[in-house]
Amino acid sequence: MIVLDFFTLENFPILIVLGGAALLYFGKVIGDTKVEKYDKLSYYIEGLLFSVTYLFIPLIFSIWIVNNLFRIPIGLSISIQIVVLSCLFFVAIAHYLFRKYGLVEWFKKKIKEELNEFSKKSWAKWWIEKENWFKSKFGIDYTELILLVLYEIPVKYLGNKYSLFLQSFLTILSLVSLYFDKADTLILTISSIITFFLLTFIALDYGFSDAYYPPAKVYLDNGEIVEGNILKFGEFIYLINKDKKFFINNSKVIKIEENLWKNKEVK
Repeated sequence: MIVLDFFTLENFPILIVLGGAALLYFGKVIGDTKVEKYDKLSYYIEGLLFSVTYLFIPLIFSIWIVNNLFRIPIGLSISIQIVVLSCLFFVAIAHYLFRKYGLVEWFKKKIKEELNEFSKKSWAKWWIEKENWFKSKFGIDYTELILLVLYEIPVKYLGNKYSLFLQSFLTILSLVSLYFDKADTLILTISSIITFFLLTFIALDYGFSDAYYPPAKVYLDNGEIVEGNILKFGEFIYLINKDKKFFINNSKVIKIEENLWKNKEVK
């Protein structure tokens, strides 16, 4: 089988190096979404946990399915990867902008302002009628609908861990099908590159799925108190408070009051 030709004893050292590099890479992608600062061992452990679930298990099942049951046609394989890439990119943007930077309320306010301005146009009366009908029918207005499409659906449905596993499985299954079908070298190369980006986005979305950026108060040695959501601990503490960003040197911090409960503010 062409897919297994590379997995030989002679290539074992290369496989070890590539495997270690993959674990470190995925571990760093995931670690960058978290507040806590990872050391090298933590990167490897995080990368291993991710790779076992979202890479090795789908790969084993994909090889068995393609070898014993069915293969996905070349055109459909590429189409699946493009669709999955679009979904994962959408999820990553929703997590990065709305969750990490807390822009949900800001976005809701801006969209509502824009829609209100639009509805004031003399020729846009039909818009108001349609929105009133839509709200009475479905219980949400257009602002909430836009937020639902751009944030809640990507985060809750496309970005949960079960959905990410399914998307990883479809991605790897499509790539394995191409290898078993001995597709053209150009197609294999393109598909492999897309798969790499897909797995990167899956790792990113996996990290974001349970990341928490707690509200906190940071007390400095000059008596100043800085409040905001902590995005990263390290040599510098990175906080964000609405439209302000703070980079605070750790050596200047006396203490930090951090909230452990999600969706609660520090009093």
